[in-house]
Amino acid sequence: MYTVLSAHKTEQDQIIDVQQHLEPSTKPIAVQKQNWNNVYVKYTGFISKASNTTHIKPQLIVSVIHTETGGEFRVSSAGAIGPMQIKPTTARIEHVNAWNSQQNIMGGTKYLQYLIVKYHGDIKKALEAYNCGPTRVDKGNIPRSSVTYASNIIKFMNNLT
Repeated sequence: MYTVLSAHKTEQDQIIDVQQHLEPSTKPIAVQKQNWNNVYVKYTGFISKASNTTHIKPQLIVSVIHTETGGEFRVSSAGAIGPMQIKPTTARIEHVNAWNSQQNIMGGTKYLQYLIVKYHGDIKKALEAYNCGPTRVDKGNIPRSSVTYASNIIKFMNNLT
């Protein structure tokens, strides 16, 4: 069965008309883009500063924070710290205090900037390296979990304005 979309109906009414004739598993999901600075309000200023300093889009920074910690300040079992889950070694290299949220976001963003430059602007590869380490990426030994990690960040980022 086909549904004729009327020019007199709103876009939302047309979506509802189409959805009524689809199987439940094939119904389209309406995705509304969200403004990046509404995701983690407590970090908005820190994210803006890191973005302005590194020229990394704030949407990418928010997406890393979202994927790493859901916006919480956490310490992982692997020893990664804070919203950007940076390791103490990375914090020392980037000259930041990983336990301070503002410095953590700056340090993680600077490290991500380094990886983006290292991989010639390849965001996916930079994110894989952020997750599993550049040595593994350089050797072509990227775990499936890191590939999924990078894909999830890019998907989330693409839904932010």
